[in-house]
Amino acid sequence: MTLDKQDIARKLRALRERTVQNGCTEQEAYAAAALAAKLMDKYGLSMTDAEIGDETCMIGYIETGRKRCHEVQYALFGIKQFTDCICYLDNCPTGKMIVFFGLPEDVEMAKYLVGVVKAAMDTELLLYKSRCKELGEPTGRRQSHSFLLGMAGRVGTRLRKMKLDLNRDTVKTTGRDLMVIKGGVVATQWAENPISLGRSKGRYATNSDRGAYTDGQAAGSRVNLNRPIGGSRGGHLLGKD
Repeated sequence: MTLDKQDIARKLRALRERTVQNGCTEQEAYAAAALAAKLMDKYGLSMTDAEIGDETCMIGYIETGRKRCHEVQYALFGIKQFTDCICYLDNCPTGKMIVFFGLPEDVEMAKYLVGVVKAAMDTELLLYKSRCKELGEPTGRRQSHSFLLGMAGRVGTRLRKMKLDLNRDTVKTTGRDLMVIKGGVVATQWAENPISLGRSKGRYATNSDRGAYTDGQAAGSRVNLNRPIGGSRGGHLLGKD
């Protein structure tokens, strides 16, 4: 069965409504975001400028439960570009939180990516510290921080490249730069509805152990950014790495 343009747009709108704020579980929201992205890719991102412009942006956040944000924050430059979201750090009662503002499926995808990258960073750090301990090398805070910085930086760079490649393919097949269109919609709605939150200033990333940083970059290259969502065989993130 072939879907026409109206069917695609209607299905995309329905998927965009499957958010945590609308009563879905996080797994259901992530799966809906992945399916929406897959549909847009399959049909050449065929939503018209007007249809995209009619979409209402949402705000989503992840509470870290820490006074100091996890080093995953240094991968946010790639996550926000990949998802076309505005992103910043903020304070909340439990500590720091990561805030995303954008189209519903993009916000859900951004939240999913943070979870994927953070879990990978935590796992790889344990493996790194175990290897260092066996070799009799230092495994203190300085080495751990540098390792995670290298990993976050590498993941961020990979996501940016994936986005550029995806956008380039989209322009070739449709003649439309969706990244620019969506960016304009998000920026306009952000300006019209400023969120009055006390945004915290990001800390400058300092690297004091070059060897650990390089090891972190290697670990960042191993993160699977094309894994399925919710166990689905077909629900992979878009883009080639």
